[in-house]
Amino acid sequence: MKPVTVTKYKTEMVTKEVEVTVNKMVSKEVDYKYTVMQPVTTKEERTVTEYKMVTKDVPYTYTVNEMVTVKEKRNVTTYKTVTENVPYTWNECVPTTTMQPKTVTKTVCVPTTQTYCVPVTKKVASVDCCGRCVYTCVTEMQTCTKTVMTKQCVTETVMCPVTTYTTVAKTGTKAVVKCVPETKVVEVDVCKCVPATKTGVRKVCECVPETKKIMVDVTTCKAVEMTGKKTVCECVPTKEKVKVTECVRTAYTETVMVAETPCGGCAAPACDPCAKSKPKLFAKLCSLFEKKPKCDTCSTCAAPAPTCCK
Repeated sequence: MKPVTVTKYKTEMVTKEVEVTVNKMVSKEVDYKYTVMQPVTTKEERTVTEYKMVTKDVPYTYTVNEMVTVKEKRNVTTYKTVTENVPYTWNECVPTTTMQPKTVTKTVCVPTTQTYCVPVTKKVASVDCCGRCVYTCVTEMQTCTKTVMTKQCVTETVMCPVTTYTTVAKTGTKAVVKCVPETKVVEVDVCKCVPATKTGVRKVCECVPETKKIMVDVTTCKAVEMTGKKTVCECVPTKEKVKVTECVRTAYTETVMVAETPCGGCAAPACDPCAKSKPKLFAKLCSLFEKKPKCDTCSTCAAPAPTCCK
């Protein structure tokens, strides 16, 4: 076994501080100017017109409808009740009864005899082998008869009284009340509306204007410029250190024990490095990491290279 140093790589999480630029909101007070409308009150003279209510008497003419009663003649029709005997004809129904034959169907109950079988159980005495008396139940069918009433329809002719009505015209008189009109002239009182003109006095209200001068307060708005302070937020870039975690590939060496295998068939083992005894695993590591070409023959003696170099 021969120790061999091998280079390996592993991935590790490494935390480091990185300087980054961060924008932060910074508030500060700034002076600014603004305009305020302030009310200003002054005295001014104005002309005002006022209206007053004045009452006065005014004559006027109006028309009135007056009721006047006048005698007038009118034709009046009155109705009197008069009773008269009037002949009239009416019909009467006279009944006549006669005997007539009619066919009638009726139901009659007729007795009939029916035969039927009934199971009858009875005990039969017998002697067993021990000489004892044993009763055995035996069922037998016995014939019985019974009388049943059967309904039958029977038709027969019977005499029935039949009443018929005959219409007979009769004549008589009846009292009829009539209303007889009578016209006569009568004198009645008639009320008529006659227009009459009259004169009166009424009170009328009028609005009379009065003009006068008064002092009034007039308020006007005056612009006044004022100065104040306000808070303004600004974005200020600042540099800060931030911890960042990264994946880093780290190389490290490790010693591995490799078995040695002797090489043969080379005439000059000291003249070519391929003829030296190398383990097979080490030869493969040489081809992978050292990038050495494989040798088929010795460069000095032209002898075949050992199996370990291939």
